[in-house]
Amino acid sequence: MNKKFKRTISILLVSLILSAIIVMQIPVASASSSTGVGLAAFAMKAYNDGWSYVYGSCTSGAVDCSGLIKLYNGVGGSRTDMLGSSPESGNVSDGIPRIQGLGLHKPGHVGVYVGNGMAVDARDEQSGVCYSPISRENWVEWFKVAGVSYPTNGWVLFNGNSYYYEDGQYVVSTSETLDDITYNFNSSGVSDKSPGSSAYEATDYSSVSAPVAKSVSKASDSSTSTGSSSNSGVLKVGSSGDDVTKLQNRLTALGFYSGPISGYFGDQTESAYKDFQRAANVTVDGIAGASDLKILYSDSAPKKAAQTVATQPATTSANTEYKIGDSGDTILQLQTKLKDLGYFNDTPTGYFGELTAAAVTTFQAANKLTQTGYADTATQKMLNSGTAVKNPNSAPTVPATTTATQSATSASSEPETNTASNVKTQTGALNTALATKVSTQTSNAVATVAATDTNNGAVQTGEKFNSILWIIISLAATFITFFIVYAREKRKLYTHRTRAKVYNSRRRW
Repeated sequence: MNKKFKRTISILLVSLILSAIIVMQIPVASASSSTGVGLAAFAMKAYNDGWSYVYGSCTSGAVDCSGLIKLYNGVGGSRTDMLGSSPESGNVSDGIPRIQGLGLHKPGHVGVYVGNGMAVDARDEQSGVCYSPISRENWVEWFKVAGVSYPTNGWVLFNGNSYYYEDGQYVVSTSETLDDITYNFNSSGVSDKSPGSSAYEATDYSSVSAPVAKSVSKASDSSTSTGSSSNSGVLKVGSSGDDVTKLQNRLTALGFYSGPISGYFGDQTESAYKDFQRAANVTVDGIAGASDLKILYSDSAPKKAAQTVATQPATTSANTEYKIGDSGDTILQLQTKLKDLGYFNDTPTGYFGELTAAAVTTFQAANKLTQTGYADTATQKMLNSGTAVKNPNSAPTVPATTTATQSATSASSEPETNTASNVKTQTGALNTALATKVSTQTSNAVATVAATDTNNGAVQTGEKFNSILWIIISLAATFITFFIVYAREKRKLYTHRTRAKVYNSRRRW
């Protein structure tokens, strides 16, 4: 081959390599393809599918901590410094904004916040991808992931549940009337009813978070945010400075706030301010406006002490059903009682997850209740009755799902000779409950990813599109290369034959 032909082939191969890098590595980061809810759904799917941990890997089914985030449409900026690539971050100790799909960071490790105090992270080779309360991993900072857009106002669908965002966070423990329909949101932010599918498509998103080098400390933020707060006239989540410090001190004096005086308006400060707004009979939105602040700093500002006793019974009443996704003090009390009775073997967190559901199912079986996996009225009544059956480790109680002919007394007086059989039956009931919950959770995650593709950002579309485009480019490059080589060789053969004919004709002459 001459130099010109070699040069052509070299250019073709370089172009092919560059196209591969462009297609497979550069993220397509837009509101339609990379959203916070989409990232959270992607992380949950990785957990439900049982992905493994492989250091340095960023492929489906096997990732490390940063690879789990990077694999979602290539977001996150630098894999070695996702926190530094983020345009906005804060300390977990000051509270985490109610935003699904935030990044979580601690030295040497990152994860994904999926809401309601829970996180997903690719932890280690033994654990793989894990789903656990944020307190378990001692996360230090939260951050908005570079290349991801987050909801500002509107509906999102996550894990099969509907959430409504206002001012950049999903609302909790409130009611909203939207389009003449009243929606009730529990303490986890889940709506009691779903809007039409078009409502998800109408959600507003922030502009895509671009990578930004950050070197601003919390102390230096105070003067800037104080100025912005005075210009806007309001304090809300994300505000910081002397005005927030003053507000936290005042809320502490009135008994509404018990957190650190940090000068940062986080979740804890917002919750305390909402309590004050309820006591003051003003609009409960967690935003400190001029009229609210005037009441807060007045001599007639309400104190929390008079309200605590009145509201406590409603919190501990057994008239509400609790299930996976719920959280709060009532769930913490529920887990504590289950632990005291020997059904819950983990540390109570206040979040109703799969372990709690399995413990409730086992408790219901042992106490002859319908095995639903959620704490209904009958389950709570039995749990608080003082006559609930403890988890019979030495002589397990036969679950209600066995034969209907067993009497109520046989469960507590079962002979030791049947212990092994009972353990097997009890274990079967627990495994069935866990399998059902995992199946449901997986179905929800898959449904969420599908819905997110349509309404809140295609979780898998970007990856599929990249793969298809790469195949097309590869086939095209292969065809072009084959055509060039074939044409070249055909031309050489033609030239060779022509020369042979001329040579033979000369010999005859």
